[in-house]
Amino acid sequence: MNWQELEEKLSRLCERITFKPDVIAAVARGGVIPGVIIAEKFGIKDLYAISVKKHEGKRKVMTKITENLQGKKILLVEDAIDTGKSMQTARKYLESEGAIVRTAALFVKGTTAIMPDFHLEANPEVIFPWEEVQK
Repeated sequence: MNWQELEEKLSRLCERITFKPDVIAAVARGGVIPGVIIAEKFGIKDLYAISVKKHEGKRKVMTKITENLQGKKILLVEDAIDTGKSMQTARKYLESEGAIVRTAALFVKGTTAIMPDFHLEANPEVIFPWEEVQK
């Protein structure tokens, strides 16, 4: 996938999103670039990156948001969901802080613990443009 294709797919995903968020939260790393683009498309200034790591066999939120999230409508973004455990962990964290959370991902792969509220395609084989940079 090139950058133009990514932008087109994110535009299509945004057309499906019926939720009007106050804030975009992106699961780091993969959700950050889509999160920034979605924030721009919706004109949302507040964007947070949430790092979730596997710690002693469980997923754990490694970054805490210091802003009061009580009652904030947050769209939690990921590029692709494999197991869904990182998104599930991030969602539980945001909800524990009082946020109203909906989830979005471009793609859903494999067997997932959480189906996003909004997604574009299921089970694709995709290499994102930022993954090409690593080679």
